[in-house]
Amino acid sequence: MKHPRNYLFIALCLCSFLSAYAQTPTAQPPTEAQVREYLNLMRVTETMKVSFDQMMTMMRRNPAYKALPDDFWDTMRKKLDAEEMDKLIGQIVPIYQKHYTGDDLEAAIAFYRSPAGQRLTAKQPIITKESQEAGYAWGRELGARVAREVELAPKKEK
Repeated sequence: MKHPRNYLFIALCLCSFLSAYAQTPTAQPPTEAQVREYLNLMRVTETMKVSFDQMMTMMRRNPAYKALPDDFWDTMRKKLDAEEMDKLIGQIVPIYQKHYTGDDLEAAIAFYRSPAGQRLTAKQPIITKESQEAGYAWGRELGARVAREVELAPKKEK
């Protein structure tokens, strides 16, 4: 038979762990106000507008859309107004509430309110724009390479 002290030690450790776990408060999801403040500090709507503008610029270059008048694109841009952005933010809020705690967002909010956080977020829209441009150029180049490889690849016999 094993030493009873070993069992007693294990039981005490388990009880201690369970007691500590039971006393740990359950992490609460962030409030809608916390999520909206975080998204505002992160300049999410500005970044989304930059992304939308980039998408529209690429669509304008697409031969399939060349026949559309310029005022069509201006009208489309105007449709991305504050009300539409708020609808999207409303759909995003529960996603943040699902994945973050209130404490997590409070810490992030404190950072993004700081001068360093503000400097980082001030650059986010332009970084997004330049990253999308780089991704678009990369995608065009990769697509051309794949098309060349497809042309050179041996074909199945029928």
